[in-house]
Parts: sequence; structure tokens; C-alpha cells
Amino acid sequence: MGCDEDEEGQLETSSKKEVTNEDENLIPPSYTPPPPPLAQEEDANEIDVVPSNFFRRNGDVEMDSLSKPPIPPRAGRRAKGQLPKVKVDRSKRSSSSLEAESWSSGSQCCFGFLMLVAQVLLFGALGLVIVWVFHYRQGVAWQEDVAKEFNLHPLLMITGFVFLLGQAILVYRGFRCCRKIYNKLVHTVLHLLVMPAAAIAAVAVFDFHALSVPPKADLYSLHSWMGLTTLGLFSLQFVFGFFSFLVLLCCERSTARFRASVLPLHVHFGLVVFLLAIATCLTGLTEKAIFQLGPHYEAGTTEGRVMNALGLVLIAIAIVVTYIVRSDRYRKTSVVVINERL
Repeated sequence: MGCDEDEEGQLETSSKKEVTNEDENLIPPSYTPPPPPLAQEEDANEIDVVPSNFFRRNGDVEMDSLSKPPIPPRAGRRAKGQLPKVKVDRSKRSSSSLEAESWSSGSQCCFGFLMLVAQVLLFGALGLVIVWVFHYRQGVAWQEDVAKEFNLHPLLMITGFVFLLGQAILVYRGFRCCRKIYNKLVHTVLHLLVMPAAAIAAVAVFDFHALSVPPKADLYSLHSWMGLTTLGLFSLQFVFGFFSFLVLLCCERSTARFRASVLPLHVHFGLVVFLLAIATCLTGLTEKAIFQLGPHYEAGTTEGRVMNALGLVLIAIAIVVTYIVRSDRYRKTSVVVINERL
């Protein structure tokens, strides 16, 4: 019995070996066991990379030779702290029309009325000084007539430092439909026109003092001191503004923060120069009325009344222009319409 059991055990062992050899013959020699499945990534947009020999069989195509499928865009997910993307409406509607929609009808009427008053006053001051110089002072001349040469001084100073400078200040309020660079160019050109007018007016008054008989002293009165201060501040203001707001436009993006920080300072000192110029004109008119008219000024002559009216118009210009510039409701703003979320 023991021999029979040993024989049966040997038969079973040999049969198992034969079966194992048969199974091994069924497996191709190039087969490699698959790697364990990779853990699924949290992001659905990332694609698991599978070894190139995973699906390879005899005669199959290499996976490396196939083009990789495109990675789909991330849907509904954004990085932490990232702002949502928006679509900006860049239609051809002008900023003035968009800004006008935000204004009430009362604000538009008030702004239009103030601008009209400012222009009437500026042109009124220019007309009064022309009438005074050419009707009551017999016009202008050069060194052949020093009395008429002096008339260039009030004429050009009021034309330059009141009319032209006032128009330059109001450019940013009046021309709201234009691009800002065009406003800057007009603003700069008007300032450039002030410079020759002030230079000729200064030469005229120095010639009048030097060529008079007897010669008169220079730079002794309050009017002359205020005039020199105005000329100096205007020159500094022009150089600073030209460099900061025109020259630095060559590096617009890198200098944007600097230009935005100095803009309030530029606006403030521009108004200071304008108001100081008007105050200087008022002291000059008073001096001229007292020295030139003498007792006739006390008698209330027509020329004296014209000069007084010119002084009142200058004061009104200072009030109206300052209010328009300093009022926040009349500032030109950039309007951006955001109408769709991506």
C-alpha cells in the first residue's frame, strides 16, 4: 500500500509540472506584468502617463510613436486668491457719452453754465484791456514812444497770464470728448504762448523806466515783487509739468505711479500761479490809475471806471475758474464698462 501511495504522489507531482510547463508555453516571451494602477489625481486635467510597453504586444504600435492628446482646459477652477476674469466692453461709445449718462441733468446744466460764464469773463477781460489801451491810452509802440511802449505791459500780461493761462487751465474741463494726450498738447501750447507775451511785457516796462526823463527806479514796488514771483513760479511750474507729463510719457507704464502722485501738486501750484498773476494785475491797475490819472481818478472819469470794471472781472475770473477746477464733480473721469463674466 505504501508503494502505491508513493507512486500516486509521484504521478500527481509530475502532472502538476506538466500543466505548469504547458501554461508557461502559452505566455509570450515579450510579456511583462502590468504595473500597479496609479492613484487618480485630484485635477481632472492631468493625464496619467503609462509606460510605453504596457499595451505592447507582438506587432503592436509603440505608444511613443502616437501623438499625445491635447490637455483639456481647466473647467470651473482657478488658483487661490485669483480674481475672476471679466470681459470689458470696448465698444465705440466715447467716454464723454458714458460719463454724461452718470451726470444728472442739473449737473450738466450747472457745468455748462459755469463754463459759459468763465469764457464770457475771460473774453470780457481781454476786450476791456484792449479798449483801455487803444481807446484811452492811444495804442502801443516800441522805443520811439516809451509811453506807448509801456502800454504793451498791461496788454500782454493780461492776455498771457489771465486769458491764455485761464484757457489752458480749463482745457481739461471743457474738452471732455477729446483724448487726454490732445488736451495735454493744447495745454502745453497755450503755456508756450504765455512765455513770449510775458517776456515782451517785461522788456517794455524796463525800457519805459530806463528811457524816461528822468529815469525811474526798477523793482521797488509791491507790484514788481509780485510780478517777479509770478514769473519765477510759472517758469518752474512749466519745466516741472513738461518733464513730468510729456517727457516721461516715453516710459508711460513705468512712470505712471510717479505721474499720478505729482498730479495734485501740479494742479495746486498751477492755480497758485494763476491767482497770483491776477493779484499782480490788480496791484498794477491800482498803481497805473493813481500815477497816471492822479486827481482825475478821484473825480470818477470814464477811464477810471473801465479800469475798475477790468479789476472786478479779474476777481470774478479767479472765483469761477478756481471753483470749476477744484470741484470734484466736474473732473474728467475714465469710464470702463464691465458687462460679462467669463
